[in-house]
Amino acid sequence: MVKEEKIEVPVIRLGQKGLVLYQGKLKARDLLDLWDVKKFKDEHLQHPSISPGYQRETENRANKIATYVVECEIPLIPSILVSLRKGEFEELERDYGFLRIPREKGAIYVIDGQHRCMGFDLLKRSIEGERKPLLQAGGESLLDYEVPVTFIDARKAADLATEKIDKSILERELGRDKLREEDVERVFFFITNKTQKSLQATLKDVNMYFIASAGIKGIPIIEEQRWRADTVPIVRDLRYDPDSPLYGLIRIVGPTGAQRTIRFSSFISSLED
Repeated sequence: MVKEEKIEVPVIRLGQKGLVLYQGKLKARDLLDLWDVKKFKDEHLQHPSISPGYQRETENRANKIATYVVECEIPLIPSILVSLRKGEFEELERDYGFLRIPREKGAIYVIDGQHRCMGFDLLKRSIEGERKPLLQAGGESLLDYEVPVTFIDARKAADLATEKIDKSILERELGRDKLREEDVERVFFFITNKTQKSLQATLKDVNMYFIASAGIKGIPIIEEQRWRADTVPIVRDLRYDPDSPLYGLIRIVGPTGAQRTIRFSSFISSLED
């Protein structure tokens, strides 16, 4: 059976200081056809012009979430926050209407909730026989589980913010004069996760740097710790410059290798007055 080209999602449109959001729901099977994430990698800091990611490396929570959905009598999955990369809104009446989203990977990017998505992906692969079964026959109905979703129109948000920021900072630090979807996604990801222990300290510093470099202001923790954001490119150069005595000895993300290294965030902390 050929899948439909677009998914119709009933939504309510909301406005927050010019930001456009849509509140709706997706069946897990539809969500899995659409979602993707922007992962941060070491090279994104070394070459920031290549559209750096902002999400942490994948943690092994998918199995716990999948098991929870299968075994709990009343499993509750909180709303996930996504960036609408592709899709159109048709209003029917007073902010109520439909999002029509092409059924393709990357039509939405998950800002908060990637482990929940991975849990359902694990369920799907289990049902399809790619992984050890987690449930009895007939469990495919779990893919009809309705997941609440908040959609952010990241393109409109980027255009709106571009009009308000100091573009000279963006041009100097990142070599462009316009914000992209991932710039505003990074802000929302940072705000959502900044108080959680699960957000790695180095990833927090790196995202602070990219947000500040985009010229985006008004985020209290960045204003209070601006020195950390300003220090990131200094430590980056110490890590990547072949003539630096610390070349290759500062660990950005990932596990510690055989060579003795110092954590990126710890080195930044050591530079505080």
